[in-house]
Amino acid sequence: MFIRTDSGISNRSLFTGSDYTLYVEGGGGVANAGSSDVIFWGDLLKERRKDLKVAVVAFGGKPELEAIADKILSGEISNTLVALDADFDEMLEERRESNFILYTYGYSWENDAFCIDLLDTLLFRTLKIDNVQLAAAEPARQRLKTHLSDLVPWINADFWLRSMNSSLFPRIAPGRVVGTSAITSEATINRREIWKIFKSTLKEIPLEQRKPRPGVWILSAASLLHGHLYKHLIRATLVDALRLLGRKTQLSDDLMEHITFPAFCRLVAESNHPRCQHYRSILEKIPA
Repeated sequence: MFIRTDSGISNRSLFTGSDYTLYVEGGGGVANAGSSDVIFWGDLLKERRKDLKVAVVAFGGKPELEAIADKILSGEISNTLVALDADFDEMLEERRESNFILYTYGYSWENDAFCIDLLDTLLFRTLKIDNVQLAAAEPARQRLKTHLSDLVPWINADFWLRSMNSSLFPRIAPGRVVGTSAITSEATINRREIWKIFKSTLKEIPLEQRKPRPGVWILSAASLLHGHLYKHLIRATLVDALRLLGRKTQLSDDLMEHITFPAFCRLVAESNHPRCQHYRSILEKIPA
């Protein structure tokens, strides 16, 4: 990833005619590459801060963004915003506090944008039928709740590993954990695979470097499950629900995002859920 000089970062907004440049995750180190993060944060800013012109740029992974955040905190750069996935940062006391540093509410934007509150919206807009009776899809919703509940201990295991500078779910391709039954098309969780990866990961940490399990027990799987895995589970659940409603439809990430992002912006504007209050608060605090 090419890193601009401090003056280059600060002055980038001048060349784009913007008030700020917002750096987000994505791009894989390729200049001018696209990223879903660009659309997520860009849509929120356009809806909540119409008074600001912000150029949103994908800038690699979280380490690269944290380097920019540190420069913001030290005063080395200006005219700059950075958006970070919350991960477990707050619980690990690694959060960087500034009105110019924007964090997601849940583990990542996926946990927020694909919140359970918007499942019906995803179903309606995928089916393109206004009067569909969603009661038939309730078994899929209940299976999702069961899967999320069953994943809580593993999210806590992920948190424990993260406290030792390791991880669980970021190491596993989502398709190895979330699947679909070949017989019923129901979403499934491969607990055996999770257990196997957890054991092998824990073995990599020397006994003398292992920490006690954290005193905090995470309860909300929907908020703190690894973002890519959470989105994969939501997609499998939607396919299950659509089957129950009489449609055999495969959903792409692009379609889910196209449907969800505008709906999430409306939810942020209208709901008093702490998730929505969080986004209203961090966006309102950006200086004009």
